[in-house]
Amino acid sequence: MNKETYNILLEIKESTTKEDLLTAIRNNEREFSKYRVWVLTGKEESDAEEEYLLVAQTENIINELKDNINAMFNVGYSTKGKENIKLSKTEFGEFPYINGGTKGNYKIRYIKETFKELIFYGVDLDKYLELSDGINISDIQNEAVKKILDMSEDYYVEAQIAYEHKPKYWNYYRSGVGKRTLYMISKENNKKLKEVQNDKII
Repeated sequence: MNKETYNILLEIKESTTKEDLLTAIRNNEREFSKYRVWVLTGKEESDAEEEYLLVAQTENIINELKDNINAMFNVGYSTKGKENIKLSKTEFGEFPYINGGTKGNYKIRYIKETFKELIFYGVDLDKYLELSDGINISDIQNEAVKKILDMSEDYYVEAQIAYEHKPKYWNYYRSGVGKRTLYMISKENNKKLKEVQNDKII
């Protein structure tokens, strides 16, 4: 993790309680509220490698954190020992669910049951863009361009992280914004790769 662009919001271990996490959210609401993209990573074992599980653009990170924490600790969304279990495909993986419930809640509960350690990160968008793409917001003079970037940078960063790290349970937006951004980044990176390969051949 790049310490300059990822900031730890919540750390979840086997001994962590729902109340611990909701209290942490309440005590840090002002600080957490500035983030428009969050990342969830996990370790299946304490000594295992940290895996990317989810990345999301958000309009209200406080509500999303609370909803995710409540779903994680809701045993009603566990599929263990239940019948009629189905699998839902994500962009890079799959998770079990049962018809009649909210798929997203089954996914979050499954993540909690699968990974012994979890971390929610907030992404500093300006630093991320500066380090990954060389974009320095303060250098942009055109106010219209600044506004366009401000409106779209969270969708771009979400898709860029998804492309680079392939979060296991991530899906693009049904509206098409995330899908379009992901395919744009993929196409652009494939183009750059071909240019590098051609240079090596020459």
